[in-house]
Amino acid sequence: MRVAKRQAENYAKALAEWPPFLIAVDVGRSIELWSDFARQGKIYAPFPDRAGYRITLDQLRSPEIRERLRRVWTDPMSLDPAARSAAVTTEIATSLAWLVKSINGRRQAGLGPVDRAAQASKTARFVMQCIFAMFADSVGLIERRSFLGLLESYRGEAERFHQGARSLFTAMDQGGYCVATRQPIRRFNGGLYSTVETLPIEEGELAALIAAAKCDWTDVEPAIFGTLLEQALDPAERAELGAHYTPRAYVERLIEPTIMEPLRADWEAVEGEAVADFMQGDVVKARRRLHAFHDRLCKTRVLDPACGTGNFLYVATRMMKELEEEIFSALGEMGEHQGVLAFDGRVVSPEQFYGIEKNANAAWIAEMVMWIGHLQWHFRISGAPMPSEPILKNFRTIRQADALLEFSRVEVVHRRDQAERQTIRYVDPRPTPWPEVDFIVGNPPFIGGKGLRRELGDGYVDALAAIRDGRFLSADLVMAWWDRAAEILARPDTRLRRFGFITTNSITQTFSRRVIAHHLAKRPPIRIVFAIADHPWARGAGCADVRIAMSVAERGEPDGQGRWLRVKDADAKTFEERHGDIGPDLMLDSRLTRIRQLKANAVLAYRGVQLMGAGFQVAPEEAKRLLSGSDPQAPSPVRDYRNGRDLADRSRGLQVIDFFGWDEGEARRRHPLLFQHLLETVKPDRDRNNRAAYRDNWWIFGEPRRDLRDALEGLSRFIVTIETAKHRWFRFMDAATLPDNKLVVIASDDPFVLGVLSSRQHRAWFAANAGRIGEYEREAVYVKGACFDTFPFPDAGAALAAEIGVLAEELDAVRAGVLRDSDALTMTGLYNARARIGLGDHVSDAERAIYDHGRVGIIDHLHQRLDQLVAKAYGWPDDLADSQIVERLIQLNQARAEQEEQGDIRFLRPAYQAGKVRQGVARPAQPLLPTSKEKALLPEQPGVLASSLLSILRRQGVPMSPTELIDEFEGSRPRAKRLITHTLKVLAVAGSVQMTDTGWFAPRRMPS
Repeated sequence: MRVAKRQAENYAKALAEWPPFLIAVDVGRSIELWSDFARQGKIYAPFPDRAGYRITLDQLRSPEIRERLRRVWTDPMSLDPAARSAAVTTEIATSLAWLVKSINGRRQAGLGPVDRAAQASKTARFVMQCIFAMFADSVGLIERRSFLGLLESYRGEAERFHQGARSLFTAMDQGGYCVATRQPIRRFNGGLYSTVETLPIEEGELAALIAAAKCDWTDVEPAIFGTLLEQALDPAERAELGAHYTPRAYVERLIEPTIMEPLRADWEAVEGEAVADFMQGDVVKARRRLHAFHDRLCKTRVLDPACGTGNFLYVATRMMKELEEEIFSALGEMGEHQGVLAFDGRVVSPEQFYGIEKNANAAWIAEMVMWIGHLQWHFRISGAPMPSEPILKNFRTIRQADALLEFSRVEVVHRRDQAERQTIRYVDPRPTPWPEVDFIVGNPPFIGGKGLRRELGDGYVDALAAIRDGRFLSADLVMAWWDRAAEILARPDTRLRRFGFITTNSITQTFSRRVIAHHLAKRPPIRIVFAIADHPWARGAGCADVRIAMSVAERGEPDGQGRWLRVKDADAKTFEERHGDIGPDLMLDSRLTRIRQLKANAVLAYRGVQLMGAGFQVAPEEAKRLLSGSDPQAPSPVRDYRNGRDLADRSRGLQVIDFFGWDEGEARRRHPLLFQHLLETVKPDRDRNNRAAYRDNWWIFGEPRRDLRDALEGLSRFIVTIETAKHRWFRFMDAATLPDNKLVVIASDDPFVLGVLSSRQHRAWFAANAGRIGEYEREAVYVKGACFDTFPFPDAGAALAAEIGVLAEELDAVRAGVLRDSDALTMTGLYNARARIGLGDHVSDAERAIYDHGRVGIIDHLHQRLDQLVAKAYGWPDDLADSQIVERLIQLNQARAEQEEQGDIRFLRPAYQAGKVRQGVARPAQPLLPTSKEKALLPEQPGVLASSLLSILRRQGVPMSPTELIDEFEGSRPRAKRLITHTLKVLAVAGSVQMTDTGWFAPRRMPS
């Protein structure tokens, strides 16, 4: 039957989607059910459990069994137990969340911040002690439902319940007779009950405890429960409790390639050898192999260095326990009818799973979640037998600490220039030690690189930069975890096999992508073996949904076998799967990782000014009033100002007070009213800013963009686009207008440049290099370094360049005229209407009105003509697909970079750029992805050799002879042929490989 299951898995690989069930039938004897409700094809577990997955013929008399089989065929997903678990868990957690808020609301009234935090900690410990007592009561660890009885006995005198609870919890710590429940209590220990400080409660709170205690805790999902309880304990959490949690399938989606894929590859090889030994009559040897693998599994260690409430650790435990059950099943089939190993024997347990968590409450919850999950598994598999005492072992594997930074102490530093200002300095900063483990997995906190100082403070960011040698300061915080794990993975003596993290999908943007590129290019190399660049992620009610990325890495050269998945539906249940080398942008075989910035485009693209003070903005009437008090001979510092909303929607007509280039005294004397306005509206906030330059020069914009001003000198207009927008368009802006920080400025007045940037060719390049954020379904962020500085403009002749420029001027004029003549139309509305052209959708009267009044047909026609002319300028057909355009632009980028190294630079604005761009010979750039592939030595261990052969056969996807397989290894050819042939025959017995007329074959998942 094990061979039959393996064959079923091979058949499933040929399907477009992984089925939720595999069914193996021993005709006339039994039916076996194996399920994978996550539809990932990697974890087909016994259904509903190890005790009941095999259905014998006599069991078919049972209506329940027949109904189960009927639903397997007619409605398989209705059998997923996760739905019921989620409902039960949410109901319990919501009730207990109300309890926590109620207790804290009473006991924190009138307290200061320090005392409130201390009271919150006491509430958290008391509630967690009650929670575990409810679980123990439900599964029989506390006999006769005595905790529920204790709760109910205090109805009407709830204020005294804490006295009875203290008696029980003290007994749970030490073991022995409990007066409150009038019975002996097992010893739990484990640290949870080492400190007992119960709290008085009210009748409503007692009712909430009774309602939760009456539930069947065997159906509670610990991972969901922990997440919801953490929300209740976090006073800053504004989400509606119980409404959202991370689906377990999402967590499994990362844990499977990070941990289970390599473990199951090991198991498949060992299982094949053991089955072959058993079928050849060597039962002792077969069992010995299985026991040895189980011992290795029980020594496998996992770390989540940002574990929160233990969600990832719990799911990893569950998945490794499912693998352990397969080992026990195989031993049972080989005559070792001992059932599950004794609970206090060697089994996969919480001591193998390590976590680091900064929040004390979350760390406590994580430890409790791990033990509840472990005990649930024990009772589900073994039934009645009780675990040995103490029931909770204090393995101290969950550590409360900052996962990135340790320090000796913090010092308050008083600034000399402003005595009232204080900053924090971290003394003797150093990386937090991480335990040595086999796998690292997790979901570190999401803080963008731009928000680090605001969220964490200057002192912390400076200390973190110091221990990382100043690397990747602009990357998102999550990349510090990626960077640290990659360093551990690359160590010569490392124990780490793989690491996998969930990050925001901004990991593919320039600053964060550099972290991955750095490690992929190092020696020894690491490779990305699994990636999803864009995946939904639920955060909570009232919070915006975010888009995340998943990436998994291991040691080794790129081997063409990286698994790349693209989400195909809104619920992230089905995927397109492809294989190849995955680059730093988490895309397959991406040559974009080797493009280079071109000198031809240098020093032209900038972001606009950043005010750092709303008081700089004034309405025209207010500006006129403030200027009335100025020296009539003084030049006016008031300028028109536009941001992204002004360009995409209706302009607000705002102006700004721009004192760039003015010293404080001159600004005060010549423009006293303007200066006084800034003194009142800007200076108070700037005085509290952590950066000295912002405080000391408070009357000037925070980022006045000196280089941008130099680049715009002498121009009457420049090109601008909105950094983050639904549609990508460019337009001219008058040089007298100051652009906002969220605008990307191209310092050129050339209509030819505007035309090329407005073309389909540049939009395809932008789409390939853009950043993505969750608010939009497609690429949205124009990253100037990746989208403009690398873009190779066409070498158009004068006549063709002029024709492109004329069309670009007309396009810009048409759009400007439409917006000038209509108060209702916007650029966003015009391009929304253009996007609907050709879709065949029904057009409403309102949409038709926008189309007509907005001259959308003309705008579309001009864009199409620009696309044709720009294609002609490149010398390309005008019907290329976007992917073909990008491929040609990559080739052109590399060719131009080589030409520029020889001094041939085709500046877009030669008179300005030539004196600012170094034109010497540059050092050739090295490819970011290593390309050398050395042959591995022929493995000596049979299990490793079997795993290697399976990997090679699945990678090739075609039959291979032993001779062809030998060529994959270094070593003695005659000996290698004997070992390889023997191992293939062993794997064939287990059903993992097949012998064909042309060689040995192992089925693999075909691309969607």
